[in-house]
Amino acid sequence: MTAGRSGAGDPWGRDPGVQGLRRAFALMEKRQQALLRRSRVPEFEPRLAPARREACLLLERGWALAAGQGRALSPEDLSDLYEPILARVLARQGLLDAPESWPQPWEPLLRELFEGAP
Repeated sequence: MTAGRSGAGDPWGRDPGVQGLRRAFALMEKRQQALLRRSRVPEFEPRLAPARREACLLLERGWALAAGQGRALSPEDLSDLYEPILARVLARQGLLDAPESWPQPWEPLLRELFEGAP
């Protein structure tokens, strides 16, 4: 059995919370790859590692903000939030142009994360 797969070698694989996180990470990885491909950012660009770390920290903060507002985020929601967060962080790094607007329905949450506006 390979690592990360559900089964006897993976005692956490049956936990719905773990399954949800694994799905979220897989979806975020796909969105990240598509964003980098569209933006023509090389896969081994040295600024990507710190940008990814910052984007993950911001995503965690956004997740906590959403939970504080009584909003549970699905794996798909996390993926939908991660892409604009990563895009904005990559823009700060000078790797792509800053997005002109925030995607709906996430605009209020993203504004609060990046601009501090409630």
